[in-house]
Amino acid sequence: MRGPGWPPQGFWFFVANFGDLAVLGPAALAVLVVLAVQRRRADALAWAAGFGMCFLLTFGLKAVFGSFRLTLFGHVFNASSFPSGHVAHATAFYGGLAMLVAAAWRGRTGRLVAAALALLVALIAAAVFVLWWHHTLDIVFGFLVGGASLWVMRSVGLARPRGPVQLAAILGVAALLVGATHGMRLDDHIRPFRFASFLTSH
Repeated sequence: MRGPGWPPQGFWFFVANFGDLAVLGPAALAVLVVLAVQRRRADALAWAAGFGMCFLLTFGLKAVFGSFRLTLFGHVFNASSFPSGHVAHATAFYGGLAMLVAAAWRGRTGRLVAAALALLVALIAAAVFVLWWHHTLDIVFGFLVGGASLWVMRSVGLARPRGPVQLAAILGVAALLVGATHGMRLDDHIRPFRFASFLTSH
């Protein structure tokens, strides 16, 4: 494990599991269903487009690049299951929720909730680094993929103001699914074919 022994490794495993696709996949689908039931068609489309793009792009890049070592200008860049699915999906999911909160929940409390969601993404990124699941390059591109997904969500129409009851339903269902599935593991354990072995240097 990288760095000192505090916080303990169990803490970092606990945090990292909040970013696993086995947790975020069902939760993202549940949010989509709630948006559809609320007849927020544009928001549902934006959510599906953003998170769907995140999923396809993440695993497409994993299939192409996988793990590799690249030397440029004398510097060695390592990657492991590139890019980080934990970081990409957490950025898209919790970042998307933060946009919804920021749009509908004005005032200090809303800002604090949105900031807490952003902090969770940062902690997940720190966890996968400390646990040695991913290198810096994986994490940086995970943020880029997740950020691009948020841009798609916002561009298509997510984060329109909504009533507190609708927002509470979205956050409640998301929290319920995340809590129910936390500890399940899927992300970064699928071993797709690797097509970019030419990037690997020894």
